[in-house]
Amino acid sequence: MAKIRRPYLLNGIQVWVTGESEQEVADKYADLKYAMTQTQQQHYYQPPVKKHNFKRFAQDNWQYISQTVSEGTNRDYKYYLDRDILPFFGKMDVEDIDWRSIQAFYDKLKHYSFSTVHKRKVVLSRILQIALGDGLISNDPTKDKRLTHTKKRVGRPVPDNDLYKQFLSDINSLEHAHERLYMALVGYTGLRRGEILALRWSDISFDKNNIRVTRAVNTRRTSEASPGLIKKPKTSSGIRTVPMIPALKQVLTSNKHKHDYIITDARTEEPLHTEARFNTMWRSIRRQINTGPYTSHSFRHAVCSTLLSSGVDVKTTQSILGHAQASTTLDIYAHAIPKNIAEAGLLFSGKLAI
Repeated sequence: MAKIRRPYLLNGIQVWVTGESEQEVADKYADLKYAMTQTQQQHYYQPPVKKHNFKRFAQDNWQYISQTVSEGTNRDYKYYLDRDILPFFGKMDVEDIDWRSIQAFYDKLKHYSFSTVHKRKVVLSRILQIALGDGLISNDPTKDKRLTHTKKRVGRPVPDNDLYKQFLSDINSLEHAHERLYMALVGYTGLRRGEILALRWSDISFDKNNIRVTRAVNTRRTSEASPGLIKKPKTSSGIRTVPMIPALKQVLTSNKHKHDYIITDARTEEPLHTEARFNTMWRSIRRQINTGPYTSHSFRHAVCSTLLSSGVDVKTTQSILGHAQASTTLDIYAHAIPKNIAEAGLLFSGKLAI
């Protein structure tokens, strides 16, 4: 009996199969196709890639982030992580996070200010940079140029000149010495909150009528078990000498006490180096005088505007306030410009009058 020979295509290649019958040819073709399929699977097969849960990865590697920043910054980073980042990315795998998921995260935070979103971005990028170094991802998706997020900046309200004067006149009506001392220092010097809370009596020169600023304390996200740490200002411009005008000197001398730190609650004999202690004082101040929408930092801005509008040059004002850049000083002053436009017109007309 003559043999049967039939052509077949396997992966685009023509092969001939020979048999005694059509059935034998068909069976041989089936065996050949199966053998080729098995060979291809063995050649191309790759075991499934092990993925890493983002929450677990962040927690396991947090030590590499915390050891590169200060204790206060670490507390802030941990807050951003727990408050916003983990609720969004916690159930995802690190390998599955791409620029689109980052964009979705930014979109969720669109009601926040630019600064707030940027702080979350910094923490998220630090975690993904570790994953990049470990070879889990090929790039950091937070650096993708297609990403956009809010540019909204929150303007801090600044009291006008009349309100500012009223606040200063209300200082002596405050019940407790540490309240009077705090409001006098913030109202007459424009020092930052952390700088005032870190001031010691030894920083005051009653003979030279000045105050030496060399340190600050960050009370954000602190507790009785973990109070804020005293440290040097972030930049060299933060170390400075500020003038002590007679009104401030009077408040300081009349409320001087035996404790080391100027802002010390006489009832507890404790400096206000925790967030809770400061908030307790600030609530007490607000119950006694009408601070409106203004924070203690608003008075720092009021001092800046008052100095510049009084004719003090930008460089000197920048030095007193401890701004690293003169542009920061001018940006604060810009808040008062709309209110002064009409007055500026009158002054300009007066200069040109013949």
